[in-house]
Amino acid sequence: MNIITCIILSIITSITFFLNISTSTHIYILNNLFNTKIFTNQIFINSFYLFFIFTILIIFKKKFFSLIKNIITKDKKKTKYYLKYLRIIIIISLINTIIYYLVPHYSNSLKTLPLSLTILSIIIFLSTNKKGNRKFHELTYFDSLFIGCSTILTFIPSINPLLCNLFFSKLRKINQNNSLIISFLSIIPLLIIKSIPSLIFIIKSQNYYLYFFLTFILSITISIKALKYFKYLYHQNKLYKLSIYIIILTLFLLYWYR
Repeated sequence: MNIITCIILSIITSITFFLNISTSTHIYILNNLFNTKIFTNQIFINSFYLFFIFTILIIFKKKFFSLIKNIITKDKKKTKYYLKYLRIIIIISLINTIIYYLVPHYSNSLKTLPLSLTILSIIIFLSTNKKGNRKFHELTYFDSLFIGCSTILTFIPSINPLLCNLFFSKLRKINQNNSLIISFLSIIPLLIIKSIPSLIFIIKSQNYYLYFFLTFILSITISIKALKYFKYLYHQNKLYKLSIYIIILTLFLLYWYR
């Protein structure tokens, strides 16, 4: 692992994760294009999940603190509403995490990659949330169970839990703001679990402190911009642009590896 590899992985992982365009696919393509395995360092890649938690909290800090503030307010009615909202997020988080680890996850291959990317482009397109109008106080515990089960789709190699939550939130006709908040906050526990081995490795490996510090700064900077851009596309109902990119990528793979 060298500094150039760290920078490339930081850029690729940060952009693809928050744009929901498959981190694993892009890393797989990089390895195949350059006929190498230097980009397949799972411990290092998992460390980015820790950085992504910071990004989510930075972007949604106002919503997060507003949620906590309204829970401890003296207004009992408001407290009741927001407590239910928090419970729904917690239930989704728990079910997301449990199902994610129960579902088998397959590796990318040249045979299956075009199909999984095609499915990914369709799900991104269908996640466009034009008509969602249900607010937080209209959500039910059935919604939390339904969205929590969304990570069953992660058996498809190119699809991540965040996109699953957004897609299932759209199916429940939840409005855009709440869909984003629920989807992003609900994946934090899963990101924490996935980043634990990397965190232990970082603590034990003093020789890598500089690498991880540089990638932390770079990853946070890029992730914030990528997340803001995704929010823009989501609110403007322009997720089709990401679908088009995935289709172009699929056509490239079919041509290059024909």
